[in-house]
Amino acid sequence: MTYQAPGAMPPVPPPARVTPPGWWFGVGALLIVIGIVGGIGLGVATFAGLSSKVDDFQRVPVPGAGAVRLETGSYTVYLEGATGSSGKLLITDPDGARVTLTRYTSEITYSFNKHSGEAKFSFEAPKSGEYKVETAGEPGATVAIGHGLGGGIVGGVLGALGVGLVGLFAGLAVLITVGVKRGRSRRALAGPNWGGQPSWPPPPGQAPPSHAPVEY
Repeated sequence: MTYQAPGAMPPVPPPARVTPPGWWFGVGALLIVIGIVGGIGLGVATFAGLSSKVDDFQRVPVPGAGAVRLETGSYTVYLEGATGSSGKLLITDPDGARVTLTRYTSEITYSFNKHSGEAKFSFEAPKSGEYKVETAGEPGATVAIGHGLGGGIVGGVLGALGVGLVGLFAGLAVLITVGVKRGRSRRALAGPNWGGQPSWPPPPGQAPPSHAPVEY
């Protein structure tokens, strides 16, 4: 128990503070920045990976013949360097059987570094091994064979947008919530405002003012 001398002023309590603290605004802004930077970074990484994937395609000149080594799976045939030109293509598997080519119904193109091409056919490699590729057509074109790019492009774009939007909305939610709570806290500290001048009690030993008439 603290002893207080007669007539001494009581200790002044520490001033109340507005809550939550203002540094939460920095947290909200940081989330927005992380979302935007993360989305851009993911998009750049996706397209860098696609560029490397295109560089790794196996190629056969037109006209000409060559062999490509494939693993079991799905592949896409792209035509580079002469988009819109006509020609012929024959692919046979390691056993000499003709591979069924399915024509692309959608338009998928790419342009990375020195390679620009358009998807023409898709096919299934039934077994791993060396596939023979024979081409005929106008000189200057190249047939490129590799895995499809469509899924990687769509996934990369959606992933980048997702990361950016999550960071943006999370940051905005923090900023709005903190702003609302700090406003309520500030009003609570200010107390009720009833209007008019406050009525203070008279000092000790002084009678309150009387409104009775004065005799003369």
